[in-house]
Amino acid sequence: MNMYVKKTFTKTATPHSLLNQKIIDTLKVPVFLLLLVFVLYGNTISNKYSFDDDFVTYNNPQIQKGFKAIKEIFTTRYYVNARQNYDYRPMVKLGFAIEYALFGSNPHISHFINVILYFILCLLLYLILKKLLRSYHPWLALAATLLFLAHPVHTEVVASLKNRDELLSMMGTAAAWYLTIKYTEAKKWRFILLAVFMLVFGYFSKAGAMVFVVVIPLSLYFFTAEKTKNILKITGILLLVVFFCILIPRLLLPEIQRKIMFFENPLYYEKGLLIRLGAALSVLLFYFRLLVFPHPLLFYYGYDQISVTNPFTVWNLFSLLLCIMLLGIALFRFRRKHVLSFAILYYFITISIYSNLLNPPPGIVADRFLFSSSLSFCLALAFILPKIFKINLNEKLTKKIKTYKKPGIILLIIFLLFSVKTISRNSQWKDFKSLYTNDIKYLHNSAKAHAVYASFLYNQIPAS
Repeated sequence: MNMYVKKTFTKTATPHSLLNQKIIDTLKVPVFLLLLVFVLYGNTISNKYSFDDDFVTYNNPQIQKGFKAIKEIFTTRYYVNARQNYDYRPMVKLGFAIEYALFGSNPHISHFINVILYFILCLLLYLILKKLLRSYHPWLALAATLLFLAHPVHTEVVASLKNRDELLSMMGTAAAWYLTIKYTEAKKWRFILLAVFMLVFGYFSKAGAMVFVVVIPLSLYFFTAEKTKNILKITGILLLVVFFCILIPRLLLPEIQRKIMFFENPLYYEKGLLIRLGAALSVLLFYFRLLVFPHPLLFYYGYDQISVTNPFTVWNLFSLLLCIMLLGIALFRFRRKHVLSFAILYYFITISIYSNLLNPPPGIVADRFLFSSSLSFCLALAFILPKIFKINLNEKLTKKIKTYKKPGIILLIIFLLFSVKTISRNSQWKDFKSLYTNDIKYLHNSAKAHAVYASFLYNQIPAS
């Protein structure tokens, strides 16, 4: 009998074959995600330039200097002209300058790079979720990642070259997140130093990265055995990094000059607290709707596509009730370290900077503002689906994958619906004309969108 076992092992499971199998298993998910990203976003590679791409691509004289612009990129603000001078996103401009030096003005190369960056981000998020959700069945991390990968609200970020800042920012913070988790496992300071570097990279791609100073420690509390003392220490380090990221441009660069017009966001002119609260409730409800039903997706909203009203309308009161209910669930399950509690808190933390309550953004709302926040929706949905069929996700080892057949079918249907919308929306970002002519029929009340479209049509008139 022993000879038979030994013989069988020699034929079927040599150390070499086991090593090869391990490599194959390790590569399965990354290759699978790469293929899906190209299936869903491969059609953007043939796209040309579109709305606002001139900020950092073909019409930007700084970018066209290539490698010679590197010093200038780090010593000037993101957008500079005769009237305005604002933001600081050197990592974005650095990437485009290097790209221009190597390939010239080529939108197809730029779109290809966006697709690769999106794949890297999705892979990072999968690795993060896999570590955080290690006590759950692997189905949960993969399902949440697939929903994130396919969600149509991401099309503005991936298909629009100008919005590479969102991609790089979230990629940097995701890397910092992953490295911080690695630090808690290995207790080696090199992981924290690398995490600090990636957080700086994320912040200097777009300042919205700062919210992960709260998200990262929160995830450690919910999903690791890290002591409170160490979590507070990590939080202190991350806060200090962001403080210096905010401070350095203010000390070394010219003062920000940015005027937001009324039609971009009237909240810059409406200072009443009730108006701000009403707008925030309206915006939050808009984002809830877009997560569940991402249609139509539009290149610009602004006044009066999104109305700024008082908080006592029926829809605003409904939004308030929904927010209170979700926060109630999060707080009630906080001490139990429940997945839904984390997902809800993650959502409100990441969307807070775009809620219009504190600092109103141009356009009032935008599809891209949901980019990082949408992960919470995907995680919550992936968690709830098995619960509908009374599947215990905590039984990681005893539940076989076939147990997830029913929630898997629902997930597949949602994934396919999202995918169809994503692929369709990508083609609408093909160029200026395609985007404007498709979207304008939904933008009845957007003053800025109509002005942009009218200007485009005027410039198409041949000179006499």
